[in-house]
Amino acid sequence: MEYITMAGVVLLLMGSNGLGYCFCQQKIRRRRQLGELTQLLILLQGEIRCHKTVLEEAFLILQDKTSGFCHAFLQEMVAGLQQQDGCRFVEIWNRAILSVQEQVAFSQEEWKLWMELGSRIGYLDLQMQEQVLEQYITFFTDRVHWLEGQEAQTCRIYRVFGAAGGLLLAVLLL
Repeated sequence: MEYITMAGVVLLLMGSNGLGYCFCQQKIRRRRQLGELTQLLILLQGEIRCHKTVLEEAFLILQDKTSGFCHAFLQEMVAGLQQQDGCRFVEIWNRAILSVQEQVAFSQEEWKLWMELGSRIGYLDLQMQEQVLEQYITFFTDRVHWLEGQEAQTCRIYRVFGAAGGLLLAVLLL
């Protein structure tokens, strides 16, 4: 009987430590994905600024230069813009964002801003598109830097809480 109890305690501790590690990895994933989105916006701004490319062509060009959720997002944008089914740009933008929702670990504020970008960029001239993109690039870059600064401390807290929670549960169950 004691072996079963000890095995249960060990499994409980391993599981709680695993949860702490999992939360830490989720934070790291969020920071990386925000960095990828920022890079996408920088590339988009470059296409608009240097090549004077319209959005549909820019998305088509950039989908070959990206990977992961950004690539899936751009594929969805290109498909939606090529269909010409009478939808407004912002509707296609939001549909493309929702298609990658399962792959991305953004906060609600970040989701809201990404969706808002579609309503602000789709109807402007090239110069205004550049300015709007610059605002969003600045915000997302600042957010990435803030998350990088918080990452070590936050991950340490998650791991400590995972271990402490496991120990507390083990003590309560024994």
